[in-house]
Amino acid sequence: TSSATSTSSEWPIISPNQDRIAYRKREGEKSSGIPKFTVWVYEINSKSKSKYANGSPKVWVENDRLIMLDSKNDYYLLDLKSGQQTKIN
Repeated sequence: TSSATSTSSEWPIISPNQDRIAYRKREGEKSSGIPKFTVWVYEINSKSKSKYANGSPKVWVENDRLIMLDSKNDYYLLDLKSGQQTKIN
């Protein structure tokens, strides 16, 4: 039998300025069989998208920052300008 790696985009949230959409994308599975998710942001005006971190976006804090949840259920503040993640719990 063969298995295809499933990729899907889900959980879209729009930024406060309504010019970005953060979402999570399934990108295969970890060795344990648990799905691997990454945070992506789509820039509406430029029609470009960028990959930022492993996890799922939860809520925008400002137009350039959002709170995300990683696979260990830890919350991080993700700064889109620097790409820096700061643990907040």
